[in-house]
Amino acid sequence: MKGSYGLIVAVVVGVLGAVLNWIYLQNKTRDVENVSFLGLREDVTIQPGESFKESDLERVQIPARYAGNLREYVHLYSEVPTVVGYSPTRVYQGGQLILRADLRTPPSDIAFTNKNQRLITIEVDSRGFQSSLYKPGDQIDFIVPVMGPRATIIDGGTGQPTNRAKDFEVIGPFTIAHIGERLGSPDAARASRMRSGQERNIGIFATWEGEQYDAQTTKLLSLVQRANGQNVRVSMHSRLESKTGN
Repeated sequence: MKGSYGLIVAVVVGVLGAVLNWIYLQNKTRDVENVSFLGLREDVTIQPGESFKESDLERVQIPARYAGNLREYVHLYSEVPTVVGYSPTRVYQGGQLILRADLRTPPSDIAFTNKNQRLITIEVDSRGFQSSLYKPGDQIDFIVPVMGPRATIIDGGTGQPTNRAKDFEVIGPFTIAHIGERLGSPDAARASRMRSGQERNIGIFATWEGEQYDAQTTKLLSLVQRANGQNVRVSMHSRLESKTGN
């Protein structure tokens, strides 16, 4: 009887051991199911404007169960041919993964949205214009000095005309189409080694209404001409406006 009991225990222990071994092997199998991401070799540093070479890159394996949605943000190792020749928009130190967002390239053409749009270039005063802070798509107003006969303005407190002369007009909003020769953000332009050109020349979108520009554009062009293109400044709208819809 004791012998039979011992045999039963041995069988149970053997089965249990087999089950535990199977579970262990299953876990190890899952661990070696890796996703291969693209990283920079430890001994390499890439500056903006420099291009990735195939020899700069290496495979970085991450267990699939830990990778999650990382592939949406990091280049896969299989995408080496896509990355080679591109320049990052920031400094890359050895050991870092290659992020998709850091390989942005500037647009190659003006982004017109309809056939009635026209492109107009306005030259602004470079002394008060930090071009690197602006990018196509930003909403701006132009601040144009009033020349010649000066109009009286309405007092903000009383709502009545005052004798103070109006020194400038604020006209907008306008959407930036280009800044100098730049069609994208400054970092993408630097990464692509694009020359900046005359970045005091701001291209804006205007609407052509049959035989003339829309009233806002017509007013802007008239004031800029009267000011002889002098001392034209820019005011940028908050980028939060476009994000919140306000």
